[in-house]
Amino acid sequence: MTMTKTDTFPMYSFRWTTPDGTANIFVTETNPVTISITIGKAGTSIAGWAYALSQFVNRSLRTDTLDEVIDILTDITTHQSSYNSNGVQCRSTPEAVAFALTEYKRMKLKEQRNGAA
Repeated sequence: MTMTKTDTFPMYSFRWTTPDGTANIFVTETNPVTISITIGKAGTSIAGWAYALSQFVNRSLRTDTLDEVIDILTDITTHQSSYNSNGVQCRSTPEAVAFALTEYKRMKLKEQRNGAA
């Protein structure tokens, strides 16, 4: 898919508190869906790691289903954890990405149901 400067795509944003800091996860509805992750200050190792993670997830989304990618990310945890304002425990940034993709999927299913009604 070739994108031009005038192309616009729907985007959803999610914020998760992770053991590494607050992650902002953006899901863009290109074909296939792509994600972007920001965490930490620009130029830091955690920001670079988050960029690398988003690139690997995007590559995986080209060949795997959304559910398969969520399953893979959910299994990546650390010994640390944090809790979001809704009380959900997050054990790693990859797990936060899985949560965001799950929420995105839930929102899309809800939109489809409401559109079909």
